[in-house]
Amino acid sequence: MRFKRSILLQTASLAVMMHPQSASAQEADRSGSLQADEIVVTATRRAETVLEIPYNISAISADTLEKANITDLAGLRNSTPGLIAVDYGPRANGSNNNFIIRGVSTDAIGGGGTSFPKLGSSATSTYIDDIPVFANLKLSDIARVEVLRGPQGTLFGAGSVGGTIRLIRNRPDIGNFDYEANLAASTTRHAGKAGYDADAMLNVPIGSTLALRLNGGYEYQAGIINATNAYVYDKDIRFNPEAQVVLANPASPLTSPAVTRAIKDIDWAKIWFARAALRWQPTDAVDIEASYLHQNTKANAFPFRTGNSGYENRQLIPVSPIDTDIDLASLTGTVDFGFATLTSATSYSRSRSDDLFDNSQTSNAFIQYYGNYPRASTTNYDIVKDRSFVQELRLVSKDSDTFEYVIGGYYQNRKQSTYAFSTVPGLAAYSILPGSGVFLDTYANDVELYFGGIRPGSLNPPDTSFTFDRRVRFEELAGFGEFSWHATPALSFTGGIRVFNQKFRQSTVQTFPTLGFFGGDGASSDPNYLANGTSQGSGSRSDTKVIVKGNASYEFGEQLTYFTFSQGFRSGGANAYPIGPRSCPACDPGTFLNYGPDSANNYELGIKGQLLDRAVSYSLAAFRIDWSDIQIEIGSRAGTPTVVNGNRARSQGIEFEAQLRPSSMVTASISYAYTDAKTTEAIGPIAFGGRNFTAPAGTRLPGSARHQVGAAIDVAIPFGSDRDRTIDIHADVNLRGDVLSSLDPNSPGFARLDGFAMTNMSVAYDWSSALRMQVFATNLFDVDGISAKSAGNNLTPPNIRALYRGDYIARPRTVGIRLTLRK
Repeated sequence: MRFKRSILLQTASLAVMMHPQSASAQEADRSGSLQADEIVVTATRRAETVLEIPYNISAISADTLEKANITDLAGLRNSTPGLIAVDYGPRANGSNNNFIIRGVSTDAIGGGGTSFPKLGSSATSTYIDDIPVFANLKLSDIARVEVLRGPQGTLFGAGSVGGTIRLIRNRPDIGNFDYEANLAASTTRHAGKAGYDADAMLNVPIGSTLALRLNGGYEYQAGIINATNAYVYDKDIRFNPEAQVVLANPASPLTSPAVTRAIKDIDWAKIWFARAALRWQPTDAVDIEASYLHQNTKANAFPFRTGNSGYENRQLIPVSPIDTDIDLASLTGTVDFGFATLTSATSYSRSRSDDLFDNSQTSNAFIQYYGNYPRASTTNYDIVKDRSFVQELRLVSKDSDTFEYVIGGYYQNRKQSTYAFSTVPGLAAYSILPGSGVFLDTYANDVELYFGGIRPGSLNPPDTSFTFDRRVRFEELAGFGEFSWHATPALSFTGGIRVFNQKFRQSTVQTFPTLGFFGGDGASSDPNYLANGTSQGSGSRSDTKVIVKGNASYEFGEQLTYFTFSQGFRSGGANAYPIGPRSCPACDPGTFLNYGPDSANNYELGIKGQLLDRAVSYSLAAFRIDWSDIQIEIGSRAGTPTVVNGNRARSQGIEFEAQLRPSSMVTASISYAYTDAKTTEAIGPIAFGGRNFTAPAGTRLPGSARHQVGAAIDVAIPFGSDRDRTIDIHADVNLRGDVLSSLDPNSPGFARLDGFAMTNMSVAYDWSSALRMQVFATNLFDVDGISAKSAGNNLTPPNIRALYRGDYIARPRTVGIRLTLRK
C-alpha cells in the first residue's frame, strides 16, 4: 500500500512527469519544429539513431543528465525502464557492478557493507567508451549514456547477459576553441553541512590537425547519518590496525566495557577527477585519440541506518572509509579505407581500493574463541587491486543499401588481487590478563597451549585475527562478426557470431592464526589444510564457446518492427575457500572448487517509430530471456565469496518509451517496464557455508522490480530581444515497484523491500548567451527510499545483532543552485 500511496501522491502533484528522456533527450529545437529529437549512438559499432536500431536501446543525453541532476553512473538507477541498481552511496564507488537489466541477477542485496569484490562477473557489462570496465565515474563532459537491453554477447562479449551500459565521453574538437565551467552548492535534509561541486572543460585546437581537451572537477557530498554508539580508540581507527580500544573503567581491564561516543554526518564523500584527451587527424581518413583519466574517491561510511526509521547508526565501528584510485588510459585509431573503416582500440585500466569495514559481528558470534573478550570489535581492512589490458580490432564496412558487416578480434588480460586482514583491537593486551583464559589462566595460554595457535602478542599487527589473500587472473581471446543483408529497402536481416576462449585461474590463502587446530593443525592429509589456522585453495578453468545472434527487421513508413534472437554468456571459474575437516569452524568440504558457465537466450519482438508528423517518437518491446545454469554467489563458512551453479530461470516482460512534442515549447516523455523474472526449476538444497541454500521453482529473482514507471516534462520559455535565451523548467518522477533481497526465501537476510517514487525538478535561466543558472531539487518529496536491508548475522548475540539490522537509504531531499559558464 505504501508504494501505491506514493504513486498517487506524486503523480497527482506533477500531472505529467518524467523519466530522463532516454529515447530522445536532446534540447528542444528553438526553430519551432514540432518533431521529436533523436540521438545518434554507436551501439552497433556504426553511427545510427536510436529509432534505426532494431532492438531496444535507450540513449540519455548530457542535457537530460544535467536537468535530472544525475552526476555519476550510479545515478542512472531507477531512471531508465528495465534498469535497477542498489543505492549504497559513494562508499560503494567502484566496488562491484550491481546494475540489473531486465531482472537478470541472482546477487543478494543488502551486503553492501564492504568493497570486497565479487568473484563472479556481473550479468550487466559496462563500457567507458571502448574500455570494458566498471567504474562509477563522475558524469562530466559526457556526450551520452547508452543502455542496451538484453544479451549483447556478439559485439560486447561475456558478461553481457542482461545487457550493456556504455558511457560515451566527448572527444577533442579540432578547429573549435571551447570551454565550460560549472559551480554548484546544495543543502540536504538531515545533513550538517552544505555540499558543493565544481568542474571545468577546456578544448584547445593546436594547428589544423590537433586538439587537446582537458576536464576536471571536485565534489564534496555532505553526510546524513549520525553514529550514536561508536567505540572510541586511542588512534584514528581508519587505516590504523594498531589502534586500541579505550576502556570505560581502566581499573578493571578484565571486565570493563569500551567508551562510546556520537559522531555526526559520518557518510561524507570527497571525489576529484582529471582527464586529458589528445586527438590527431592528419588526413580525412586517419583519426587517432589518446586519453587518460584519474579519479579518486574518499568516502567515510555507507548511508546505513540501524532500525527502520531515522538517520542513526548504532554499529560498534560505524565509519567504513574507502580510498579508491581509478586510472583509465586508451589509444584509439581509425583508418578509413573507403570500403570500410578499421579501428584499433587499446586500453589499460587500473584501480586500487583501501577500505575498512566493521566485522564485529563475527568476533561476537564466536566470542568463545576470543576468550569472551568484553570489548570485542573487529576491523576488516581490504586492499583490492585490479588491472586490465584490452586490445580490440574491428573492421566496419561503409553504409550500403545491400550488405554491411562488422568483423573484429578481441583480447583481454585481467589480474586482480585482494588482501584482507582483521584485527580485534585490544585483544593482545587482554590476552595476558590473569583470568582471561577459558581453559587456562590467560587467553594467551589458551591460544598457544590449548588451541595450538599463535599468541596474539606475537603477531604483526598484535591483534590480528584473520588474513586473506586471493589472486585472480582472467584471459579472453575472441573473434566476432555481424553481417547485415538489406533484402529490400524495407526488409533487413542480420546475423552475428562470437567465438572465444576464456581462461580463469584463482588461488586463495587464508589464516586464523589464533585458532590453532580449530583452524588447521597440519594433521590432515589434505595438502590444503595446514598448521596454525592456515588453509588454501586454488583452481583453474578454460572454456571455448560460440554464441550467435539473429535479427529480422521491416520498415514501413516511419515505423520499424523487428524480431531479435541473441545470446549472452558468463565464463565459469574456480573457487578457492578454506577446506578442512569438521573440527575447523571456518572450513568447508571441497565440493565446489569449480563452477561452470551460465548462458542466456533472448527473444525480443518490438516496434518503434514516429507518429503525427514526427511529433511523437516511441519504442515498444516484448522480451523473454531463458537463463541456464545460473551462477549464484554464496558465502563459505569463512565468508569467502563462492560461486555455484543453479538450474534455470526466466525473465520476460514489456518495455515502453515515448517522447511527445505537443508544441515548440514543451517536450514530455513517459516510460513503463514490466519484468517477471523468476526461477523455472527448483534450486538446491545446496549444502555449503554451514547452511542449505534453496530456491523453489517460481522464486522471484532478487533486485528485480515487476513495475517501473517514469514520466517527464520540459518547458522551454524563450525570451530576450532575439528570443535566443530560455527559461527551462523540468520535472520528473520515477516509480519502482517492490523487490526481494535474496534468492533464498529461507536466508536470514531475506526481505521484501517496498517500492518508492523519486521526484526531481529544476528551473534554469539564461542570464546571457554564456551564463546559465539552474535551481534544482532531487527527491523533492523527501521519500524514505530503501534499496537494501541488512538483517545482521544470525549467529551473533541478539543485543549485538540488533545494532546491525537496518536499511541502506536513499539520499533525502536536496536543493541546490548551479552556475554554468559556456563559450
